[in-house]
Amino acid sequence: MDIKIRPWRMEDAPRLAASVNNRNIQDNMRDGMPFPYTLADAEAYISTMLSADPNITYVWAITIDDVAIGNVGIFRKGNIYRLTAEIGYYIAEEYWGRGIMTEAVKQACRYVFEYTDIVRISADPFAWNAGSCRVLEKAGFVFEGLLRQNAIKNGEILDMKLYALVKEGTCMKLQEAIKTQLPEAMIYASSLAEAQDGHALLLNLAGRDLLAVSGSLRERFIGEEQEGFRLCSLTHENRITLNHTFPYTVPRALGRGVPTFGFGDRLGYANPVQLQSLVGTNFLPVLAQQSMRELVLMGRNYAQVIDVAAWAVFREGWRQGFGADGDHLKTLEEVETALLAGCSMITLDCSLALNQPSEMQTRGNYFESETVQALGLQYDTALLQQLEQTYAGAIKLVCQVFDQAIRPRGREIDFELSVDETEEVTTPEAHYYIANELHLRGIALTSLAPRFVGEFQKAVDYRGDLAEFCAQLQKHVRIAEHFGYKLSLHSASEKFSVFPVMARETGGRCHIKTSGTSWLEAVECIAKADPALYRDMFRKACLHLDEAKKNYVVDCNPRHLPEIETVSDADLPALMEMDQADVRQLMHMTYGYILADEGLRGRIYRFMEDHRPLYEAEALALYTRHLGDLQ
Repeated sequence: MDIKIRPWRMEDAPRLAASVNNRNIQDNMRDGMPFPYTLADAEAYISTMLSADPNITYVWAITIDDVAIGNVGIFRKGNIYRLTAEIGYYIAEEYWGRGIMTEAVKQACRYVFEYTDIVRISADPFAWNAGSCRVLEKAGFVFEGLLRQNAIKNGEILDMKLYALVKEGTCMKLQEAIKTQLPEAMIYASSLAEAQDGHALLLNLAGRDLLAVSGSLRERFIGEEQEGFRLCSLTHENRITLNHTFPYTVPRALGRGVPTFGFGDRLGYANPVQLQSLVGTNFLPVLAQQSMRELVLMGRNYAQVIDVAAWAVFREGWRQGFGADGDHLKTLEEVETALLAGCSMITLDCSLALNQPSEMQTRGNYFESETVQALGLQYDTALLQQLEQTYAGAIKLVCQVFDQAIRPRGREIDFELSVDETEEVTTPEAHYYIANELHLRGIALTSLAPRFVGEFQKAVDYRGDLAEFCAQLQKHVRIAEHFGYKLSLHSASEKFSVFPVMARETGGRCHIKTSGTSWLEAVECIAKADPALYRDMFRKACLHLDEAKKNYVVDCNPRHLPEIETVSDADLPALMEMDQADVRQLMHMTYGYILADEGLRGRIYRFMEDHRPLYEAEALALYTRHLGDLQ
C-alpha cells in the first residue's frame, strides 16, 4: 500500500464527490460544504485549489497507489500570525482506522516545514472526535488545551481541542543526528516527545527498539553516548525515568465512567498494535494485565509487564491514559505485590473464599426494599441464608483487601470484583446481594464480573443461548447502574457473538477482558512462517494436554486433534482458524509448558523479533475486529 500526497487532478473529482457526500465526514468538518456533495462541487473545489496562492494554500490529495481517497490541507494565517498555519483533513470512511491519515498528515507537515518559513501548524478538532485527535498525536502534535464551548455544529455547542506541531519542537535536530549516524535506524515518529531539557524518541535498530534522548535530558537516562544524543536500552531503570519525565507513560486508574478494554500481552509484542486498534473507539486500554499464574508460567513479574506497556505507550504517543491490572488475584499478599509494582487496577478473584465459614452477617434489607422491588428481584429467608453461606467469606476478603491494601494507598485504584470463576451462574439476586453488602460496608467497586449464563470457553466464540444471555444481562446492567459501576466480561477473547449485545445493553459502559488472543495470534503467525517451529510447539502441547486441562473448563478433545506429521506446511495455518476449536484450545492452554522449554522459548522470541511486521499486522486486524463489534 503506497500512501502519498500529491496535487489534485480534475480526474479525481468523481472520487472526491463520492467521499465527501457522507454525513459521517461532514459532521466532523466546519460548515460551508454543500450536502449532497455533487460532482460539480468536487470539480469546483479542485479548480479553486489548483488556482490558489501557492504561498498561502498547501493542499493535496491523499492517495493509495495514486488513487485519491482523501484531502489534507495546510493554510497559512495572516498578519502577525503569518508564520503559522492551520491544518485540515479528511479521508473516505472505508479507510478509517488504518493509519493512512496519520501518514498523510506527517507528509504534509514535513513538506511545509522543509520548504516554507512556517514554524507552527495547529488544529482544533471537536473534543469528542477521538479518531482525529489520535491522528494528530501520532503525527507528533502536542495537545495544548481544551477550547470550551468553542464552536456550534448541527445546532450543538461543542468543545474543541487545540493541538500544535512546532518546527523547533519536532525533535528535528535529534532526528537529523540519528539519520546521520544511524542511517539504517527506523524512527517511530509517533513517539517524538519534548521535555524542558531535551527531546526523546523511540527507534528500531537491527530489530531492536531503543530510546534516543538529546539535550541535558540524556543525563537522566542510562545509555551509550553518541554525537548529539544518547542511545538507551529499554530497561526497567530507564522506564522509571521515562515515567518521571513523561507522566502519560504511568498507568493510572481509568474509573467507572469510560468503557475499558483489557489486553493480555504474554510475549510482550502486542501492546503497540493494541493501542493502534483503539483509534476511533471510545475505549481506554488496560495494557499490563497479568495474573499471578501467568507471571509464574511466563517467568515474569509485574514490573517487567508494566515496563513493556509503558514503552509501548511512549512508542505510540498514546496520551489518553492506560491501566495496569493485577488480574485474578486471590489473596491480600498478591494484591500488595501488584500495587507495589505500580498496578493501577486490581481484579480480585474471590473463588477460594466462596462457601467458606465467616462471622460476617447480612446487613441489608431484602424484603421491604423499594430498590429490590424496582429491580424485579425476589428473596426469601432460605435464599438469603444460602447467599450468606456462599458469599460471606468473599465479602470478608473484599473488605480486607480494600481496607488494608487499596484504601491506604493514597491514589486512585480501579477495583474489580470477579465472581465468574465458578460453575454456578451468578443470578441477579446474588449479584445484588454482593453489591449491596459491599456498598453498606463502604466498598466502592469500579467494576464487577458476574458468571454469566452460557459457556465462555477459551479460544472460541460464546456457546449458549444468546437470547437468554441478553435477558440476564439486562438485569445485571440495571443492578450495576444502581450502584454506579461497570459490568465486566471475562474470557472475552473471540466472543464475537456477544459483543454487540454487550455494547447495546450496557450502553458501552463496560470492561472487556481478553488475555490469550495475543499468544494465539503469535502461534498462528508461526504456523504461517515457520512450520518446523509450529510442529515442535504442537508436539510439546500434546504432551501436556491432560495436565493443562486441569486449569481450564474446555471441551478440547485429544481424539479430534490431527496427526501433525500428516498436515502439509501449507495447511498448518488453517489449524488456527476459528472453526478449529480443539487445536486452538490446545495451543491456548499449554503456552506455559511450551515456553518452559528453553529451546522452544528462544526460537519463539527470535521468531517474534524477525517477524514483527507480520505479527503486528495480524494482531491489529484481530483486535480491530474485537473492538469493531463492540461499537
